Amino acid sequence: FADDYRVNPSIHTRLEQSDRLIEALEERGFSATGRLLGYGLAAADDASAAVALRGLDIEQDASVSRVNDEVADGQWLDADDPRGVVVGRRLARVLSSGVGSEILVLSQGADGAMAYDLFTIRALLEGYAAARAAERISAEQINRIEESIVEMDAVLASHKPRKELIAEFLRLNAVVHSCIWEASGSARLQSMLSRLVEQALQARTAAQFTLARVAESHHHHQELLRALQHRDPLWAEAIMRSHIRAARVSLADTA
Repeated sequence: FADDYRVNPSIHTRLEQSDRLIEALEERGFSATGRLLGYGLAAADDASAAVALRGLDIEQDASVSRVNDEVADGQWLDADDPRGVVVGRRLARVLSSGVGSEILVLSQGADGAMAYDLFTIRALLEGYAAARAAERISAEQINRIEESIVEMDAVLASHKPRKELIAEFLRLNAVVHSCIWEASGSARLQSMLSRLVEQALQARTAAQFTLARVAESHHHHQELLRALQHRDPLWAEAIMRSHIRAARVSLADTA
């Protein structure tokens, strides 16, 4: 460990030139490897828990540890599956998760930024929220979404300046999404999503929106409404995930 890490485990505290240190230890006959340590929040469906995170070199770690032989279910980490994780039995029980489950991990990067892909996480969470909403949504909530979409039609048909048009569209977009979160019936899900969809993120996306992207987003809203009206959770989830991922691609293309 770096000096004082055990007393003050900060993400900014690390060993300098760790590769050289490992080489020096190996030259003296010791087996050594580096590990990254961190902390965060893990969530699955409506459950969450604080977690200790460990990042490692899969091949090198096998020379100093036999933990890879202790997997009770599933398999150990694989370099060909960079998104794969191994969790402890207690955490799996808390999250009601098993092999193949999707787990959301929120943590902090060394630069102070949240170290996760906002759009990927939104796609997972909002997809799940849309599926829940399709089974629980009220007639009044469907009406609110439908009214917002009708207003979107009018906005897109207007001759307002681009900046004003997009700002009005995003206001109505927020109404549609918040209605779906509300209809999901999960206070935890609503809370997590409200933190993700911050004004800063909305502004960054809006600044790079094109009218073609707005029209595509509007089409998604219309199809999402149909899925909700038919109370089809699989359809609603698929459309919502596509909707959020399309926004992610649009942002990347114009960055």
